[in-house]
Formats: sequence, structure tokens, C-alpha cells
Amino acid sequence: MIKKIIFTGCSTTAGNELWEEAHIDNYASLTFKQSRALKIPPDVDLRAYNYAHAFPAIVGEKLGVAVDNISWPGQSNKELIGRLVNYFKDDYYSDTVALIQFTTHNRMLVRFKEENEYDVAGSVVVGMGDDHRLSRTQNNIIKEVFFELLPETMLSLDDFVYANWAVEKLKSKGISCYIITSDSTVTDWFNWDQINSVTNKPNTPVKNDRDPQYLEAMGVDLFRDYLKHQLMPNDTLMTVVGKDAVLPRFHFNQMAHYIIADRIIKELKNVKLD
Repeated sequence: MIKKIIFTGCSTTAGNELWEEAHIDNYASLTFKQSRALKIPPDVDLRAYNYAHAFPAIVGEKLGVAVDNISWPGQSNKELIGRLVNYFKDDYYSDTVALIQFTTHNRMLVRFKEENEYDVAGSVVVGMGDDHRLSRTQNNIIKEVFFELLPETMLSLDDFVYANWAVEKLKSKGISCYIITSDSTVTDWFNWDQINSVTNKPNTPVKNDRDPQYLEAMGVDLFRDYLKHQLMPNDTLMTVVGKDAVLPRFHFNQMAHYIIADRIIKELKNVKLD
């Protein structure tokens, strides 16, 4: 019997934009730029509402089990996986499930010029925007590195390696660990534009024709292992709720969080605790 569920993920699992949807009239009809220009409460107050209404909290309430949502907006896959593995410091756990919400690959772990424990954090790399924590020069450098120098195939495969390892590592501690994929749509990261769905191509990882073709065999093998660890083998969060459930800044609306929670509960009935 499941007694505790740990969720890790990015802003999707942290419930971003739920406060705005609930408190700002006609919020869902705004454009991305309009939503970014709004004056909203401090992060502490806003995030408290979002976490309380996101699908992990709904799952915990409906199942009557303890839930810990350690998700954080803007995290890269390496960060959210690292935080999850670090959460489980003991050698063995019972009656515990861990769920990894896999985010996009266009995120890098960056060192910022801050004098606190958060001086190393994720930065979402988008060609048409900047990270306010970095200088203009630093933003240009990171974009050059990400879009011009690093092969996209290796960036995506690197994340798959981390995810596959984490699942097996936590299983060795008695924890049933699964991955939830947000969306399988290939994204033009530079322009932040979704260009081609690969939902019906389950053996095709993210790749670029300009990348070395000898990486394909390794990529397909790693991606197949990644698919074996899915909580919802034939679905992503996007296919479960549909694109109409997306708010101006690309997060899911409140109804979608309830739908996702119900689907996770359904899948958890088939989970065999390690």
C-alpha cells in the first residue's frame, strides 16, 4: 500500500499560473506578452497557492496519502532529478513512490553571481529572451554555446541517462520510481515554437540531422529504456489534457490539474511497490 509519494519537476508540477487563472479576470485569453506584463504577488505567496492547487496536492488529497512536492520552476532535468535522489538519503524505504516530471531539454545548470545557496540554478535557454539573472554578455554566450556549439542529440541523451539512472538507483532503495513526460512534441528551442509531434514515433529521440549519425543507435537504446520507466506508457501530460488546457505562459489550467491527478491515481493502482 502506497503511504507516500514524492513529486519532482519544473513549473508544470509546481502549478505555475494557477494563481493568475483564479484571480485575474479573463486571464486565459491573454497573450504570452500580456501575461508577462502583469503585476502579481511576491513569489512566496503566489507559489504557496500554486503548490496547494497543483496535481500533486490533488493526488494526495484524493488518495489520502502523504505527498511531498519538491518541484521548482525553471529547473533542468538534471536539477530536478538531482534533488529527488538527494531527498532519499537512507538506504531503504517502504511503501514509497517517486514520480519524475520530465521537462524540456533547453535548460542548463548555470552559476550566478549570488552569495547564497541558490547561486547555482537552472536557466531556460530561449533565443528570443534573456535570463534576468545573467548579464547581456552572459546571455549571449550561453545561447551561442547551446544553439551553435553543443549537439542537440547529446543534450537530450544526457537527460535520458540521468533519468534512467535515477529510476534504477531509487528502485535499489525500495522506491517505485516512474517518469511522467510533459510533452513529446519536438520544439524549435530558438524561437520557442513547437514544430513537429513525435508522439506516434516512440523509438525516436530528439535529434538533429546535423548531429553525428553514429549517435543514433545509442540514442534509440537510451530512449527505449526511458520509455520503459513511464507511468503513462502511451501518453504525455499534453495528450491527457489537450492543448486547449494550456494557459498564456504554457502551463496547465486548474481543470487540467484535476484531470492529470485522476490519471495518475488510475495508473498508481497498477504500481507494484518494490
